[in-house]
Amino acid sequence: MRNTLIALLLFVACNNANKIDEQYLLTLQNHRDAITYQFIDKNTSPLNANEIIHFKGLIYFDANAEFIVNAKFIPITKLVEIELPHTQNKTYTYTNVGILEFNLNNSLYQLTAFSSNYSTKADSILIVIPFTDETNGKSTYGGGRLLEFKIANKAHYTTLDFNYAFNPYCAFNSEYSCPIPPKENHLAVAINAGEKYNP
Repeated sequence: MRNTLIALLLFVACNNANKIDEQYLLTLQNHRDAITYQFIDKNTSPLNANEIIHFKGLIYFDANAEFIVNAKFIPITKLVEIELPHTQNKTYTYTNVGILEFNLNNSLYQLTAFSSNYSTKADSILIVIPFTDETNGKSTYGGGRLLEFKIANKAHYTTLDFNYAFNPYCAFNSEYSCPIPPKENHLAVAINAGEKYNP
């Protein structure tokens, strides 16, 4: 019954704006495979040598069209550099570039987007969104997760794809310093998409 329901949901998804099709699933899997390679490469892994040997892969929610949403991008009219708190009592400088506003389950939510290398001359901006949701400490990392992607510099809309949400490296190694999601980036909804956490 469950498999039938999943198949039906995917069929419906393929016929709406969110479109989860074979090409999407392949692209998502390739992305996750690339992350796996980073974890088993001693030069890029947050794991120690013994952990790499016993590494069995990261765990994820199944791809879910519900968590691919169209978001309105509301740019900050006066860009300000802020010191974003990180773990280990550190802070790093980011530019608060705008607000992403989106609808999920008939409720309106907002997330603040930051950039660590913002330039008005660039065609696109690499933004990072540290966020928490109702899965944290249950099926996902208690300290929150991240979304990171590029957006056109003068975009008015973009796609938020929570299937690409990932855990910061400090979830695997306390020696890493990771951004602490600001209060305004707490989503009062369960985001059952992206990377899970199994310490």
